[in-house]
Amino acid sequence: MTGNWKLEGDYFEACSCDVVCPCLFLGNPDEEECDVTVAWHITKGDFDNISLDGLCVAGAFHTPGNMFTGPKWKVARYLDANASKEQADALGTIFSGKA
Repeated sequence: MTGNWKLEGDYFEACSCDVVCPCLFLGNPDEEECDVTVAWHITKGDFDNISLDGLCVAGAFHTPGNMFTGPKWKVARYLDANASKEQADALGTIFSGKA
């Protein structure tokens, strides 16, 4: 499933690194690994005419080392329980990078 999509809304992020996460700037995590949680609240969005307005997505990531050159990440993705199957499939496609 690939398609046209657009999302507007809010993005939240928190990680286990000190003050500013060096991982975002291609650096190594402060404590040799980084645990980060991100969340998106979609105020307005669609995927191939499927409305995604008001839905949320969250992700939890564990990166043992540099995010860009280190070992593989562990990832968990959480899709809004209020999403229909069609909406959940669309969110899954977008937030897996397949769209």
